[in-house]
Amino acid sequence: MRSFLRLCVCGLLLAGCGSPGDAAMPMPTARHEAVGIAAGAEARQVRLPLDAYALGPGGMALMGDAAESLTAACMAAGNLAWPVLRRPVVRDSGNRRRYGLIEAEVARRAGYEQVMDPAEADYARRRAARDAGLTAAQRIAAYGRDGKGGCLRRSWERVTGPGYVEDAVFVWRLSTDSLKHAWAHPKVKHLMGEWRICMRGKGFHELTRKGVAEAVADVACKTAVGLVPALVAVETGFQERAVARHGKRLSGIGSRLLRLRKELRELAGVSPGAAGPARPGWPR
Repeated sequence: MRSFLRLCVCGLLLAGCGSPGDAAMPMPTARHEAVGIAAGAEARQVRLPLDAYALGPGGMALMGDAAESLTAACMAAGNLAWPVLRRPVVRDSGNRRRYGLIEAEVARRAGYEQVMDPAEADYARRRAARDAGLTAAQRIAAYGRDGKGGCLRRSWERVTGPGYVEDAVFVWRLSTDSLKHAWAHPKVKHLMGEWRICMRGKGFHELTRKGVAEAVADVACKTAVGLVPALVAVETGFQERAVARHGKRLSGIGSRLLRLRKELRELAGVSPGAAGPARPGWPR
């Protein structure tokens, strides 16, 4: 159960609390077909108080780098090479799809299809190419015979560290609660009614969440009624109250995140030849 939570939380925090995304830990032969589009201003403006208590895209990229370095060291212990890939840092607050589709360019180019930053899309392609080029011995050592073990998974368990999962789940629960309350707020419900009127005026009486035309109308109507700024304002209020209510625990989480970032920077620089047993919990 704990390992399952690790993967879920990594995915949630990478994509933004409340909008589940790809798991941060790469799995073998994964397919990545998302369209590469950089986050627009609409997405980057969605910033919330609880963002300060999560690693965010930059921190998750650092975590990925640390896991890659640890995997290389673990593989080297078995005289196997591991082509290290550094994860890019995307220009995104981590809340890109928190309120659904809100970016006009994404709507025009991809409709409701999944999108990711172009650098992330390139990373996904390179990761798939790396996995395809692994020898049988490399693949087993990295991913385990059943896909449930191996150096890569143990490295991810190492970098998430003791206490990280519990902290991340706590913040995620506060975040999902604030999102739920924001959608139920009278002001937001009123604007949702205005949005529906706008959509009907554009000919969309039954919403399918399919097709570019509907996506373009969806974003245009959200913009016209001011739905996203209202959601951000309302949810900010809920989160500020949550921060005040849970200040002591969140302060501790913030301090632990600072220490985790420092450790991740150190781990990300580990060379394959440094795979000795001196570091506690080193993945084998």
